[in-house]
Amino acid sequence: MLYIWTAKLKEGKEKEYKAWSMKNMAEYRKRAPAGWKLVGAYGTTMALAKFDVAWIWQFRRWKDVDTFFDLEDKILDRLMDEESKFLLPGTTRGVVIREMEDWLMPITKPKK
Repeated sequence: MLYIWTAKLKEGKEKEYKAWSMKNMAEYRKRAPAGWKLVGAYGTTMALAKFDVAWIWQFRRWKDVDTFFDLEDKILDRLMDEESKFLLPGTTRGVVIREMEDWLMPITKPKK
């Protein structure tokens, strides 16, 4: 499964955010919670998205989500606090997607 986290940057922060992200990428990879792998960080090209940046993480099992939320790491906490200073408040979004062969269609009841 992939967790895709997106956000919009504050105006004029693109180059500074890119430099900050590149500088800290190895630290994020090294400190990923058990069961998680950082696929990479991406930036919008030609303004073809509603967001400016996306970080994509991969995990295998739903219980890995609990591992993410239970993680206590002061360095990651500091990095996420630093990162928040680049972001427009209220613009972050996350979505979990599954590979098609593992995808479960939601069960809906017919409307009466």
